[in-house]
Amino acid sequence: MNSGPRIPLGHFGKCILAFVGAIHLSVAAIDAGQPEAPVNAFGVVVRDAAGSPVNYSRSDLTKMESESLVRNAASPEIADSPTAPQGFIPSAPGGAAPFWQYAIFGSGIGASNIVVAPAAGGLPPQIIIGGNSKNDFGGDDFWQVIQRSSTTGNYDQLFVSPIYSAVIKRIALGNVTGDSQPEIVVMLADGRIYLYDFATKAELGYISTGLTGLEGLSVTDLNGDGVAELIVTTANDLFVFSGNGVLLWQLAGAGGLDVVAGQMDLDPAIEIATTKGVVTDSVTHTAQWTRSGGFGARLKLAPIAGASYQQLIAADAWYTVYAYDVATQLPRWSISTPQDIGAIQVADVDNDGVPELLIGDGQWGKVRVYDLNTQAKKWEANNPEHGITNIAVADVDNDGVPDLIWGAGWTSTGADYLYVASTTDTHTIKWQSVDLEGPFLGPLIGDLDGDGKPELVICSTKSASGYAGARILVFDLATLALRGISTASNSSFTGVHDLKLRDLEGDGRAEIIIATDRGYDGAIEVYGFDSSNAFTLKWTNPTRPSGSPFNFVDIADLDGNGTAEIIAGNSVATTGSEGVFVYVFDYPSTAAPWRSVKMASGFASVAGLVVADLDGNGSKEIAALVSTGDLYTFDGPTRQLKSLKQQTGAKLIAEGRSPAGLILADSAGAGHFWQYGANTYTESFARQLGSTALDGLTVSSDGGLWIGTGGALRLRQSPNYRGVAWQSPVVGAGFGRFVATDISNGQNHVFSSARHAVAGFAFQATTPTPETVLGNISTRLRVETGDNVLIGGFIVSGAEPKKVIVRAIGPSLGALGVAEPLANPTLELYGPNGIIASNDDWINSPNKQAIIDSTVAPTNDLESAIVATLPANNTGYTAIVRGVNNGIGTGVVEVYDLDTQVDAKMANISTRGRVQSGDNVLIAGTIVVGPTPRKVIVRAIGPSLNVSGKLSDPTLELRDGNGALIEANDNWQQSPNKQAIIDSTIPPSHPLEAAIVQTLPGNNASYTAVVRGANGATGIAVVEMYALDK
Repeated sequence: MNSGPRIPLGHFGKCILAFVGAIHLSVAAIDAGQPEAPVNAFGVVVRDAAGSPVNYSRSDLTKMESESLVRNAASPEIADSPTAPQGFIPSAPGGAAPFWQYAIFGSGIGASNIVVAPAAGGLPPQIIIGGNSKNDFGGDDFWQVIQRSSTTGNYDQLFVSPIYSAVIKRIALGNVTGDSQPEIVVMLADGRIYLYDFATKAELGYISTGLTGLEGLSVTDLNGDGVAELIVTTANDLFVFSGNGVLLWQLAGAGGLDVVAGQMDLDPAIEIATTKGVVTDSVTHTAQWTRSGGFGARLKLAPIAGASYQQLIAADAWYTVYAYDVATQLPRWSISTPQDIGAIQVADVDNDGVPELLIGDGQWGKVRVYDLNTQAKKWEANNPEHGITNIAVADVDNDGVPDLIWGAGWTSTGADYLYVASTTDTHTIKWQSVDLEGPFLGPLIGDLDGDGKPELVICSTKSASGYAGARILVFDLATLALRGISTASNSSFTGVHDLKLRDLEGDGRAEIIIATDRGYDGAIEVYGFDSSNAFTLKWTNPTRPSGSPFNFVDIADLDGNGTAEIIAGNSVATTGSEGVFVYVFDYPSTAAPWRSVKMASGFASVAGLVVADLDGNGSKEIAALVSTGDLYTFDGPTRQLKSLKQQTGAKLIAEGRSPAGLILADSAGAGHFWQYGANTYTESFARQLGSTALDGLTVSSDGGLWIGTGGALRLRQSPNYRGVAWQSPVVGAGFGRFVATDISNGQNHVFSSARHAVAGFAFQATTPTPETVLGNISTRLRVETGDNVLIGGFIVSGAEPKKVIVRAIGPSLGALGVAEPLANPTLELYGPNGIIASNDDWINSPNKQAIIDSTVAPTNDLESAIVATLPANNTGYTAIVRGVNNGIGTGVVEVYDLDTQVDAKMANISTRGRVQSGDNVLIAGTIVVGPTPRKVIVRAIGPSLNVSGKLSDPTLELRDGNGALIEANDNWQQSPNKQAIIDSTIPPSHPLEAAIVQTLPGNNASYTAVVRGANGATGIAVVEMYALDK
């Protein structure tokens, strides 16, 4: 241990919103590896120094009214009616569903509900629960379905949703589409309500309510037609939607945090009650009772003995549960509780046909069961964790006796669990979930026990909400049954950051190697796993770098002596760290490791580590990418630094194969393929692999490139990695960092992990269809003097530089029948930083040979041309054609793509010039290159230009290569395709401007756009052509 002072970089466990009772830990406590005591959402400890539970009175926690901070329930005021588009939006066809998933439970287990639904074939019921993947005090952001296995007694995960971008407020079940089958209804706070087929869990689509700040949800058939309506509330208002997304009616001021619907009086109409204190008649859509002070924080309905209607059960945030007779508008009874109330439920827990009332404590406490008729407490079950999110009662293990299910732990930084308890005898807990914290490391595949059959291995980052270390999970690859889960240590403060499987001892058994820390000090741990499903810690580094958790690890025989070395890179977590280094440990020696030159200071880290033969000379190199963007390359046998490339802009690296080298991914999602030789790197090519920074890059043994981007996994095939050969649906943040592939019964399988789950997919790679693009653009116009010259613009998008030739054509147009061609054109090419090149008479260009080699040199020596290789990344370029000595006449500017193999394309063509009468109009041409049609928008802009002499009313024609008219337009708002123009997101800004949206056949078909002035008007105009994605 370093005796110097330490300041931790980050806090572990759930996010703490501390403003009272902040926890203070001494340096000695940190050095001793003591975890902080769990705290609630306000940063107040919930266990004392002796570890005993601490409860607080209402006066102590006045800022937790109605759990507004804990449950994040406070909502802004909203308008009385929806403002955004409404309706049901069907889901687009997605990739194949995973055949296997394993997920964390997260925090806030059941905060959005615990729904128990019967399963087909006599199987145990399915439990639908929400969870928080970030493991903080925020709301649920994913959900899953679990079911008890009669073989193992555990609860298997049947389905795991992707992570949503908004908080899940409620999950419910009901037939809302009218197909006689139930749908799973998932309501998000941002106004979306997703529908899923219950049997298959397939996403059907979502309803765009146009609301924000949704709170309560009831799925109830209000009109008796057998199809349920969706009753939703904001904190203030009530809305009723049909299953196809139509807003049926609404009532201002009748909202609240919770809502129930049922028969609550003697009339035939269903009543709707909300916590705001309003009971609404579902037929008249009016409030029939408004109770001053509201109905608390949570609502349920329960039968009244001898009555034909139900009583309203309302739980205050603290101390009291009331029953109300809505018919008489009077309270019937109340039950006092010892503390705040976390959850309530009405269910028959003893199978006597009469339901009971269940109340869950909001802090340390119990689930208490009361007789609804006498209000006497019948029994209680102990809750081992802080607070209860929700309660359900059902026979989930098919033994004929109801079980008690609840979620706990969300209201403190401590562990979170789903509990299943007995409703008989001593009411003991029969099962509880495992608290794992993502993101998962792995999956990886290897034979751990030497039986010749592979296992699949994953590792959590932490466990017990950060109060315990990581846990390693081993699955049988053939059956995907969980074989073993390791115990967790309490001394890792930052968690596990990397995972590898390697046969370190040459005995045919792979060891499990993790990169982690012990009390912030860097630790590598090597575990064995045997046929009895037991884990054994076989080795760890005896000397640990202070304040420097290891975040990358690899294994290789660097010296060629048959003994493996362990190579690791660290991050800086405290001020006690000496900096960022690469370490090499001789396994299984306990000798001090080799350490590299210091690669960075401050709170930096190793961002990538590759150990491979990068130059093909038979020995390995160590490539370490630092978070500063610097890339260090060391010779493996000698450990000498051979190369340093600074400020590469890379965010991660991966080993390249065939040829050997590195793949560097930058923050814009581009992959740069580098080869290493003579102690230096050269870029072979680049590919745009994603739209933002990538989550992972893995080259499989067959050369396939697996890319994690946008929460999904993509496959590109070697050698050029063009196009996507397969893509998974979106799973969640981080999906694709780790990738493992396998072939089982002739079927290709790929596994990867996200922040909340591991998933396996069957895949079949396909040959990508070449993208259809706009190529070889040209524009014809009469060139005059001053500002009335020919100006052509284009954008180069993609990752790699694009080689083009730009031509200014004039004299040779005479042979094509053009009157008054421009006799001697000049050409200038501009980029974002100014002029790139200029030319007058291509025959005298210093790049004359390159122009000839392009095969499209001008046919007249007085014409101009420029060959240039232009950076991409959506960079704009402008070509200007003038006449020598202010000559005038008709000219053409053209741009030809000279390298269609690079990952870049020309897009968004625009040309500006003076439109005159007769043949002296503005004419733009393009070729649609590729096998499939391409949707485009063509615009003629005039009135909105900020120039003098602009064309007041442009007209537009789009013609094919034979000159046949495809479409014409004057004034885009009168177009029969007006909606398509709007949907393009770039309609003209002036009603007198023209636009055309068309899907144009490809296969090198040519097209021409002609801009004229209405009624022979003249002036400066712009013609533009954009390729549209949809």
